[in-house]
Amino acid sequence: MNATATTTEISDKPIESPQFDAARMIQIWSDRSWQLLRFARRELLEKEPTAEQLAIHRMQCKWLLRIGRLWQHIVLDPEFPEPGVERMASELRGRLAQLEASWSQIQNPISEEEADKVLRQCFGDDYLK
Repeated sequence: MNATATTTEISDKPIESPQFDAARMIQIWSDRSWQLLRFARRELLEKEPTAEQLAIHRMQCKWLLRIGRLWQHIVLDPEFPEPGVERMASELRGRLAQLEASWSQIQNPISEEEADKVLRQCFGDDYLK
């Protein structure tokens, strides 16, 4: 077996702009989150999902939520470099809310009985008409 190792050269120079790296990494996280949200809508909400698709969503959403919360904690640290922090915090807040909604809707859906109860409370007994 012929395996090729990939190495990344590490410079001994200090990082010039840590907030730029953070912004880039948060954008990558946000893009991956958006991919999962599109997958969830297309394959899990608009179609009948398979057990494998639900497991994929569960694993990916769980990790994206963890990573997003970690980034949120980092950018809200008072010592985090200032430039762009508001945009990063806003991006994180919005995307985390979307991921949390996706998790609730797909991994913890309400039962038919609960849905009927809510609909009856909102629209009365004739909501089916």
